[in-house]
Amino acid sequence: MRYPAVFGAYAIIIAAFGDTHTAIHWGLLILNGLTAVFLFLSGRRLGGDAVGLAAAVFFATLSLGVFTEGFSANSEHFVILFASAGLWFLLRGVELRERLTLAGAGACFAMAFLMKQHGVAFLLFGGLFLCGSEWGRRPRERNASVARVGFFVGGAAFVFLSAVAHITATGRLYDFYYWTWGYASQYASATPLGEGMRVLTIQLPHVVMPMVFIWALAAAGLFSALKRKEIYLFGFLAGLLLLSFLATSIGFYYRPHYFRLLFPAVALLGGVGACALANGLASGRRGIVAGILIVALAAGYSLIHERAILFQSTPVEASRAISGGNPFPESLVVAEYLSDHTEPGDPIAVLGSEPQIYFYTKRQAATGHIYTYQLMEDHPFALDMQNQLIEEVEGANPKFVVWVNIPTSWLIRDTSDLHIIEWGETFLRDRYQQVGLVDIISPTRTDYHWDEAAREAIPVSPSGYFLTIHRRKEIF
Repeated sequence: MRYPAVFGAYAIIIAAFGDTHTAIHWGLLILNGLTAVFLFLSGRRLGGDAVGLAAAVFFATLSLGVFTEGFSANSEHFVILFASAGLWFLLRGVELRERLTLAGAGACFAMAFLMKQHGVAFLLFGGLFLCGSEWGRRPRERNASVARVGFFVGGAAFVFLSAVAHITATGRLYDFYYWTWGYASQYASATPLGEGMRVLTIQLPHVVMPMVFIWALAAAGLFSALKRKEIYLFGFLAGLLLLSFLATSIGFYYRPHYFRLLFPAVALLGGVGACALANGLASGRRGIVAGILIVALAAGYSLIHERAILFQSTPVEASRAISGGNPFPESLVVAEYLSDHTEPGDPIAVLGSEPQIYFYTKRQAATGHIYTYQLMEDHPFALDMQNQLIEEVEGANPKFVVWVNIPTSWLIRDTSDLHIIEWGETFLRDRYQQVGLVDIISPTRTDYHWDEAAREAIPVSPSGYFLTIHRRKEIF
């Protein structure tokens, strides 16, 4: 369902640092650093260096949030990088009336959109804010205003149409439409509004409370701009917050990492609020000291609140705390076994939503369905997707198949079509031999059985969480 730019972003990271999970984390650190820089530049244009510095510190702190999965390089990180760059270009372009700068803003917002569909909200915000800013110009400047809006739209259109032209040239335009619009529209409309609001009320406290003082300062920043009747500042910040929330709300899923889309707005609002509070407490040097203390206390509280994961946990402990029984630590062990027993050209299949196994093994996937969630959803395409996976796996005849018996890797529903499950059991029984069992006994214990020891091994996990690894029988 992703637009193509996010894959290009990952390709750049891998080209620069290598195809390892460590490389991805280095890329994430750089992404967050660049986003903080752009928010500093935007904050400086909104309220001076102090606002910019506070905004950068607050974003850096927010980006470490455990509940919002700050350790994972999800597509939201790429969205807000380009959205933050677009905000800086937009503010500069509006202030200086520079057409090319506004074209750059449009291009950045379009890149945010091409990272993930949710980014369209930032593109919409940029267009609305620019039109609102140009609306108050003198009548004799109307042509110039129209030209500036045209450059913004042109920058966005150039980026998007270039991507579509590239996809068309590769002959994948129908696939692009099918996944990013046909299926995506079904996916985005599956959750009723009432259910979405229920999930939001559950999730929001987990997002806000670890960073509660930053969010409080953000609220103070919005109130300060309104109280001082700074229409330009209030319009920018309120509009950005509103459209950022719209981006978070697409589909009404409110998954933890979706809330990252709010972070640029919250960081900028927090910067304004911190400076307004400091100026209200003192002036001159005392005001500067007060501002530093306010920012330090707000950010420091958040770091202390998250200290168990940030400073005390091992990687495995952190994975269990954040992701529960998902087999992320076990995937490294499974991948090592598969790498040792396959050649680089051998395809493998993972039946479940554990694409990290492909990444760790550096082996080609036997199917394009590296996630199985969409196969279990209640939509018209589900059975066709299942049959496509079956056809691809049977056609590739992979040397190894990994079967994932973990609920969160499938998300089977009452309405799910279980054809793929029934096929998988028969396919593995007839064509494959079990050579591995990964039995997740508890958060601190996983039992591994390999080769002969795995042939007749039976999982004993109390939770029923396990993976089995199967090797193709020689007859096939």
